[in-house]
Amino acid sequence: MRSFTEREKSIRQICLLFFVLIFFASLGFSLSQSEKDTALTLKKTGDQYVEEGDYKKAAEQYLRALRLAREEFSKKERLSMARYMAWGEKHEEAAAELKLILDKDPEDLEARVTYARVLSWAGKYDLALKEAYTVLDINPTHKEALLIVADVLNWSSKRDKAIPIYLMLLEKEENFEARLGLIYCLLATGEKRGAKANREILKPSYPYQEMELEKLDVILNKQDRPQLEAKYSYYDDSVENIVHTYSSKFSFWAGNWEMDLSFKHIDANGNLYDNEAEDLSFSIYSRIKNAFGFGMGIGGTQLGENRSANFLTGHAKMDFNFLAGQIGALASHEVYAYTSLLIENQIRVSTAGIYLTQSLSKRLILQGNYYFRYYSDNNNSNDLTLSGSLVFRVSGPRALFGYSYRMLDFRRQTESGYFDPDDFHAHMIFLTFVQESEKFFLYVYPYFGHQSFHTYGEKVEDYFAGASGTIRFALSRRWWLEFHGEGGNYAAAMAPGWKYFLVSAGLIYRF
Repeated sequence: MRSFTEREKSIRQICLLFFVLIFFASLGFSLSQSEKDTALTLKKTGDQYVEEGDYKKAAEQYLRALRLAREEFSKKERLSMARYMAWGEKHEEAAAELKLILDKDPEDLEARVTYARVLSWAGKYDLALKEAYTVLDINPTHKEALLIVADVLNWSSKRDKAIPIYLMLLEKEENFEARLGLIYCLLATGEKRGAKANREILKPSYPYQEMELEKLDVILNKQDRPQLEAKYSYYDDSVENIVHTYSSKFSFWAGNWEMDLSFKHIDANGNLYDNEAEDLSFSIYSRIKNAFGFGMGIGGTQLGENRSANFLTGHAKMDFNFLAGQIGALASHEVYAYTSLLIENQIRVSTAGIYLTQSLSKRLILQGNYYFRYYSDNNNSNDLTLSGSLVFRVSGPRALFGYSYRMLDFRRQTESGYFDPDDFHAHMIFLTFVQESEKFFLYVYPYFGHQSFHTYGEKVEDYFAGASGTIRFALSRRWWLEFHGEGGNYAAAMAPGWKYFLVSAGLIYRF
C-alpha cells in the first residue's frame, strides 16, 4: 500500500510538471504572438508616416518593428523599410539591415545597389564605390550604380571624373538626380552659366525632388545676388600695438567670373608712432572648364595721415587640376600696413610661390606650399610649409586632425617691424571643425606646437598654442551677422611676430 502511494505521488508530480510546462509554453507563445502583432502595428504606423512624407518618424517605427520580429517581414518589405530608414537619416541602421539581406542573398542587385547608396549617404565613400562597382561588374549599364559612382566622385571633389558619368546618363534619358549632380559639379567648378542652363531643364516629378530643387534655387539665388560686407576688427599684441581696421567689400558675379571690390581703412597706434593707411583693390577669379582657375587683382595703398605715400598693389594666380588635387602658382605685391611701425617704414613685399593639395583618399589630405618674398628694405625670405590632415568625420559637421611643419628663413634682421628670424622651425598639431547649414556657419581651429629660431643673436625655443574661430548666422533672408576671433603666441602667425589677439564683427547684406 505504501509503495502504491509513492507511485501515485510520482504520477501526480509528473502531471503537475507537464501542466506547468504547457502553461509556460502557452505564455511564451502568447508573448511571441504579442511581439509579432506589435511589430506589424509598428510597420503600419511607419507606412502611414511614409505617406505623409515624415521619414524620420517612419524610420523610428520601422527600426522598432525589425528589432521585435524581423522574421515576420519579407525580404521585399525589409528592403523597403531599410530604404525609408535611410531617407529618415538612420544610415547606419539601414546599412546594417541591408547587409543582413545581402548575407543571405548576395545576388540581390537591388539590395546591393541600395546598400551602396546608403553607404554613400553615410560618408563611407570607399565602401559605397566597392558595392557599386560590384553591381557594375554584373551589369555595366546599371543606371543607379553609375549614378552612385558619379555622386561619390562629386562629393569627393573629383568632379572632373564625375561630370562625364552624369553626361553619359543624361544622353540616354532624362534623369533628375544625374542632372542635379551635374549642376552642383558645374557650380563647384565655376561653370555658373552651364549650371543655370541645366537648371532650366530640371523638372521634378516627386515631392522629395521638389525639395531638392528648392535647395538648389536658394544656392543659385545667393550666387546671383551681389553681396555687401562691412567689418570692424581690433588687434592688440604684446608690444602694445593697437590697430583698428574698418573694411568693406562688394562681391558680385559677371558670367563665370567672381569679382570683389574692397576698401580698408587702418588706424594703427604704437609706442613710437600713430599712423593711418587706406587700401582700395579690385579682384576677379574664374574656373575655366573645370581644368584650371585664373585670378588677378589690382589696387593701391596710401600710407600716413596726410596720404603722402602711394603704392600700387596687385596679384595674379593660376591653379590646375593635378593628380588627386590641384597645383597652383601666384605672384603678388602688397604693402605691410599691419602696425604703426610697418606703416612708418613703408614696408612693401613682393611674393612668388607655388602650392599643392592632394586628396589621397576621402580621409587623407596632403598640402604643401613654398613662397619667396622680397622686402623693400633689401631683405628676402624663404618660406616652406608641409602638412597632412586626417578627416575623421566626412558627412555632417566636418572635422580634421593634422600635423604641419614650417621652415622660415630670412637673409638678415632689419628691425623694420616684421618678424624676420633665422632658421625658424615649427611643428604644429591642429584640429579643424566646420559645421555649415543654410542659416549657420561655424569654424573652429585650435593648435599647439613647438617653435625654435634665431633673431638678433638670440636663440628662442619654446612651445606655442593658439586658436581661431568664426561664427556666422542669418538674421533674416538677406542679413547675416559674423564674428571672428583669433590669438596665440605662434611667432609666425602674423607679420609682426608677437603674442597677439584679434577680434572682429561684420554685417553682410545679400541683395
